[in-house]
Amino acid sequence: DITDSLRGGRFGGYLAVRDEDLVSYREDLDTLASALITEMNAIHTGGFDINGNAGVNFFEPDPPGSGAANAIRFNSAIRADPSLIAASGATNEPGNNANVNLMLDLRDTTVASLDTRTFAEYASDLIAGVGQDRATTEASFEASLVIVDSLESKRQGVSAVSLDEEAASLAQWQQSFEAAAKFLQTMN
Repeated sequence: DITDSLRGGRFGGYLAVRDEDLVSYREDLDTLASALITEMNAIHTGGFDINGNAGVNFFEPDPPGSGAANAIRFNSAIRADPSLIAASGATNEPGNNANVNLMLDLRDTTVASLDTRTFAEYASDLIAGVGQDRATTEASFEASLVIVDSLESKRQGVSAVSLDEEAASLAQWQQSFEAAAKFLQTMN
């Protein structure tokens, strides 16, 4: 396992997203789903269906555990028989939609498990956090590109070959060779 030694560069970025960012986003989604399951089930079980029966849990699993965002689903009994939706706030009043209104009002009701935010605020903050992380990453990437370009330019300035300097040096070497050849010719 070489994961700990890959903390920089592209692979390091992938690992940071996998091990930190996605875990955090998943936990936030689980918190949101868990609160939704708990609050909706509490309201739904307090209502009555079209036949006057007490409501059943609206969402499964109840209680929500870890991984609630992945596990959340409608109660299979309600899915099979929509008449089990507890829309009424009072027994034997099938036209009463008080319980449905409570479920709809839940969108703008503060929830303790969401740090006293509403579902809409919590979801909005979650989405804004993802957007902010993306913007920060892009800005960091752009800054890194500028640094790399600057360093590459400096490296080219130091190690680059100047054709004019090389031509002058070649001319000097050629003159030195000619002088040495003349000296040897004279000596012969």
